[in-house]
Parts: sequence; C-alpha cells; structure tokens
Amino acid sequence: MHGQGLARFCLALFACAVALCAVAFVDRQARAQTCPDNLISGGIAWNGSTALLVASPGIEGGNLYYFWQTTGTSTWHKQLVAAGGCPGPGLQLVTVLGYRSNAIAWTGNSAIIAAVDQRNGGLYYWWQAAGTTPWHQQTIANGPPGCCNFGSVQNGVTTPHVMGYSPPSMAWTGRSVVVTATDKHGLHYWFQEKGQTTWYHELVNANSSLDEPSIAWTGTSVVIADICNGAALCYYWQGAGSNIWHQQVVDNGSNGNPSIAWNGHAVIIAATHHATDQHPGTATVTYWWQAAGTALWHTQTVSAPRSVPFNDTSYLGPTIAAAGNSIVIAAADISTQAQQVDYWWSPALEGGTWNLQNLNASGSYSGETGPRSIAWTGASVILTASDVCGNLDYWWQRVGTTPWNHQRVYTNPSPPGNGGC
Repeated sequence: MHGQGLARFCLALFACAVALCAVAFVDRQARAQTCPDNLISGGIAWNGSTALLVASPGIEGGNLYYFWQTTGTSTWHKQLVAAGGCPGPGLQLVTVLGYRSNAIAWTGNSAIIAAVDQRNGGLYYWWQAAGTTPWHQQTIANGPPGCCNFGSVQNGVTTPHVMGYSPPSMAWTGRSVVVTATDKHGLHYWFQEKGQTTWYHELVNANSSLDEPSIAWTGTSVVIADICNGAALCYYWQGAGSNIWHQQVVDNGSNGNPSIAWNGHAVIIAATHHATDQHPGTATVTYWWQAAGTALWHTQTVSAPRSVPFNDTSYLGPTIAAAGNSIVIAAADISTQAQQVDYWWSPALEGGTWNLQNLNASGSYSGETGPRSIAWTGASVILTASDVCGNLDYWWQRVGTTPWNHQRVYTNPSPPGNGGC
C-alpha cells in the first residue's frame, strides 16, 4: 500500500470488515440541515480579492460546501453546493453518503467546483457566476454499473468490489475547464470550452493507479502528475490545441499523493516518497522540477524522514504552489513523531534550501487536503486543512513575514469520538 495515504489504508480496512459481516442499514436520504458534517477534504482558490474554499467529508463523502471570505474582512460565508446523505443509527462500517472534493478554481467570472459522488462513482461539476448565489450542476462522467460498494459476503452471496472515479483535480486554462481523475480503466482527462456545455473525454494512460492525480496549466500546456506502473511518479503534458498526450516517468520509486503546479519557468511537483534504502520504513515529502524546454527532472528531499504507521505513509496530501519568487509546499505530518501541518518554502532556484515552519492549531490534523489546498494571492500564501475532529481551518502568511495567521472556518458540531474530540 505504499504511497496511498492513510485514507486509502482506512478504505481497505473497512472493505475487509464489510467482507466479514453484514453492513448495517443506512438512511441515505439527504438531510443537509442535520448532518454532523465531518469536513476532512478541502481545497482552496483565489479570485483576486476573495479566498474560495470547497470542503466535504472524507472517504464516505457527504454534503458539499463552499466557503468564501473577502480580503480585509474576518467573516466566512458558507453555502451548501450539493446535499449528500447522513449516517443512520447503529453500526456503520462503510457508508457511501455523497460528494468528496478538494477541486476548486476561478475562471475570471465564476467559481467552479468538481467532485466525485461516492454513491454512484460519477464526476460532477458546478459553477457560480460572480455576484450571484445559485450553483449550476453538470455531469462530467457517469460512474460504472454496480457502483458503489466495498465488497461483502452475506448469506454466502458475494457482492463484488465496484468503485467509481477518484476525487478529481481541476484547473482553468483561460479558455477551458480541465479535469482529471482515475478509475480502474486508468487516468482520464476531460475539458469543457468556455461558454459551452459539452464535456470532451480522453484516456491519458490505461496503466494508472487509483490515487488522485493533479492537473495544472502552464500557459501553453495542460500538465498532469499521477501515480503509474504501480507506484512510479508519472508526468503527462498536452500542448494547447493538441490531442496528443506525452508521458515521462519522473521517479520509479514508491510514490503517492502528487501535486503539480507551474511557476513561470518550470513544472514543479511534490509527492510522498517511501524510502527503500537509507531509511527503510520511512517516508518523506519530495520535490521535483523540470525547466521549460528541457526533459531533465531534478529532485530534492523536502522533509525529514518520518516513521511509516501501518506500513502506509506518514505525510498526507502534499500540495505545492508557486509564490512569487518561492516554491511553497504544505503537508499534514501524521507520523508517530508529530501530528501537525508542516509548511516548507524555498527560493525558486535550483538546489535552494527548504525552510520548515509548523502550523499547529489543534495538533491532530487529518491532512486530507490533497492538491489545490494551497494558493498564492500575490501578497500572501493561503492554505486550508482539517483536523481529525472534522473542523476546517484557514491560514495566511504575508510575504516577508514569519507569523502564520489562523482562523477557524467551520467547527464540527458533532465530532467523532476519536483523536481527543
């Protein structure tokens, strides 16, 4: 399970449990006003004057929310984008309840969100025009027949394990919305041209993992980072106006949770990397970059090696962005050594030193914040993360300063009984 993240481990654990006993009855009707929303997946974008957040529950999905705050104010506004279901009473082993997302972007005149519905495995898209409140929904891709269950055996009858798409990643090119996600058939890509309603699909690579991929726009190409060939880190690019995908293997090691961005001069990627030689049983956050017009990938280890709990990973959701003349990365450290959000920055120079800061508001972060959970406003780095209690937090740090400013965006009214909640 190297490089899959703690959420993947929990999913496998739950699937095993379901195979051994019957699943309790679950009421899946949408009850958005009463759901105890455990928001542990989220993403962030910036529209020039406002921070935009998307948030949802984790593996099981649920209600999909949008939060926004205008610069210079302290108020977070909340909207329900789409309603999921609520857990029913009694034993809950694996319950698919609704939407899961960390994909949000700004087109210049609209906020846009993409999500997977864990109930049917399909991908969905919403947009909201600036200055309005309605969210408009479209279907990007339907889930597979028989989706979604985690496999079970009841009275000698086996129900197969059928899953849909991974959570999607999304970007705006100036002319199109571009989306990527994986399923059992491989790595997929969709795009919708500005002002149109049709979604066009392309299969990028049939030999892809079920990890969440990451997508970005360089100004001339769409670029994707993904886990392929088991646990290798792969890079794909397609020039504007082309339908040809090019592929490179960035790293043949054991990798997971990639995040990709563009800094104006190079494609930059962050991912978790499992050590196999000097520090077996550990994982690090690792950085790769490729200068424009070249084919060579350079690499640096960003974090200290951390012990790998459950033989899985110790860092969740590395996310990367360009911030002026710096590269910035954030990840949740869930190792036995720490429970916190780690942030690193480095000058955008080859071989620059990585500087570590800790953002530790509650000390128990889930880190299911994946790609798109860090952004640059032109004056500040902004990021969002959640803790194991399902609370959603927001931080910002002005350029040239060291203090991190913290706000609680959402407090879960009915936190789960774990992690000291």
